[in-house]
Amino acid sequence: MDDELNVLPISSHIRSITAVPVKEDSEGLSEAERDLKDLKEQLCDDFPVGPLIKKCSTLDQGKAVITFLDAILDKTLRSTVALLAARGRGKSAALGLAIAGAIAAGYSNIFVTAPSPENLKTLFEFVCKGFNAIEYK
Repeated sequence: MDDELNVLPISSHIRSITAVPVKEDSEGLSEAERDLKDLKEQLCDDFPVGPLIKKCSTLDQGKAVITFLDAILDKTLRSTVALLAARGRGKSAALGLAIAGAIAAGYSNIFVTAPSPENLKTLFEFVCKGFNAIEYK
């Protein structure tokens, strides 16, 4: 595989590679998509969790936001939450939504560190999307 994720024809086994079928339900949703849809429906009436979960794109992102908000809404400050994932999995988006939830819960001092301000672009985009979701003015 090259740097653009193209499969290089360097082996005779390349011809036998086939796509893995995705299991879909009657609505055309995969299992993870169906679980995310169910999660959004279950939490739609909970504030601030429901509106923020609606902004999540994947089930893992939704679970991360729920975990962050559980720790935030506990308000005992006795928990530490760590989120580890590969590039492009939605960590900044989940954290941005959780920060919006923290502000809705009454937290006023939130500190974010990064190697460069450019690394925070996605985070702050999702903080703003979270504010819009919870109708924070």
